[in-house]
Amino acid sequence: MPHCLIELSKNMPSNLCIKTLLSQVHSAIFASGLFEEPSIKSRVLAYEHYLVGSSDAGFIHVNIKILEGRSRALKSQLANLVLDRLQQMDLSSMSLTVEVMDIETACYAKVLV
Repeated sequence: MPHCLIELSKNMPSNLCIKTLLSQVHSAIFASGLFEEPSIKSRVLAYEHYLVGSSDAGFIHVNIKILEGRSRALKSQLANLVLDRLQQMDLSSMSLTVEVMDIETACYAKVLV
């Protein structure tokens, strides 16, 4: 189920491959053991205009939306697992953040066509 949106600044280090970033975050979510791999939906959105504090330092923010019902401890473990994976990617001088948010089941609709 999870929807994973990776938001980042366009000024990424030259050694960062966006496809690799996407793959690493996606596989970290799967490694949590909370979701089946085919149900994980990951995507990247790059921002050209942004501020981090008062500078244009780079950032990566991962927002993982999951159906409600999991404990805070499991959500925290998922966030830390993804953050650990980001830290292993040899990124420097940038803000790395991960947020896990609940989706209310009553407010979520899905259909496969």
